[in-house]
Amino acid sequence: MRQGVGALATLLLVGSVLALDTASFYGASHARVALKDAGRTNSVRLRLLTGQTDCLLLVAAGPTDYLLMLLEGGRLKTRD
Repeated sequence: MRQGVGALATLLLVGSVLALDTASFYGASHARVALKDAGRTNSVRLRLLTGQTDCLLLVAAGPTDYLLMLLEGGRLKTRD
């Protein structure tokens, strides 16, 4: 699977811990957001735009668990 090389993705991150932020990526870039006072649940809203059909969209990882969100053949998939 191609990992989003040359993809354009616009992310909108909104949560109880996060302030409203936007980011744009052209190529193999990434953003790292540290959660302050992360509790048992956190809300994140994403709005993504990409021309890719196969790419990694999101990695949320902690010391013991993780979540992957990706496109495979144009379909949204998650793995945890």
